[in-house]
Amino acid sequence: MNNFGAMLYEWIVYDPVYSGHMFTNGHYAGPALAVILIPLLAAVVFYYIWNPLYGDWQQWLLSIAGGMVVSGIVVYSLLSNYLAKFLVNSKEYPNAGGYQWEFTLWSLLLALIAGIIWSFIVKWKSSKNKYQPL
Repeated sequence: MNNFGAMLYEWIVYDPVYSGHMFTNGHYAGPALAVILIPLLAAVVFYYIWNPLYGDWQQWLLSIAGGMVVSGIVVYSLLSNYLAKFLVNSKEYPNAGGYQWEFTLWSLLLALIAGIIWSFIVKWKSSKNKYQPL
């Protein structure tokens, strides 16, 4: 999973120091799982548990956005732990905070894409909200 996570992130967010630390210590697996599984959970909740009064595409969008935000928060907190030694020593590593935010923003975009893909996959067997978003 670390190799898959590195593939997702390093082609956009790459820094030799921080990316090398993340890859060597196997830290790409956590953010990659968060970006994949949290939007899946949001889609499952929307299509199998949530029973809205009105079948609106706005509620679908809200569930996708909720999964995206939760995923972003999880990734940001994981990076706070993984990059703690760099974030604390900001004089020696001045770009650590920027790398953390850039990584998190890329995670938000990946979570949005994963949420849309998961929602179209999960809705096939759903009896609730089957015709959402369209």
